[in-house]
Amino acid sequence: MMVTSYGDGLICVWDIEIGNGEFRIKFRFPLFGHLTKVNHLKLIDKSTLVSCGQDCTARIWNLQEENCWRLFKFSDPATYACADLERNLLFVGSYDRSVKAIDLKTGEVDRSFIACREAIRCLLIHENFLYVAGDD
Repeated sequence: MMVTSYGDGLICVWDIEIGNGEFRIKFRFPLFGHLTKVNHLKLIDKSTLVSCGQDCTARIWNLQEENCWRLFKFSDPATYACADLERNLLFVGSYDRSVKAIDLKTGEVDRSFIACREAIRCLLIHENFLYVAGDD
């Protein structure tokens, strides 16, 4: 599977078929919801996608049902996301330099903290650590 996004907010899901030394890309379905540029896409398992947008939202998509099943609205554009499925947390970085920890069971922001001097560009969870990189 391959997922692409565009400046108008469109997300497309594709199948990649490999065989006989060739590969083909076949369109599966679109995902509509973001109003402007999608800044980041993250597959958190084979049927769940998280997208972060310039429209100040992060969305969780169910790829089996081809729809958005959770929407998070923020005051600044969402730039990056990663999930800690063992703790049921989604971390979302933003232009406002903050990282928000969202409880996936309730959909509520569990905590928020300023992590950098500039916009958040990357988040990585490794063991019990959350690594954060910003424009600074």
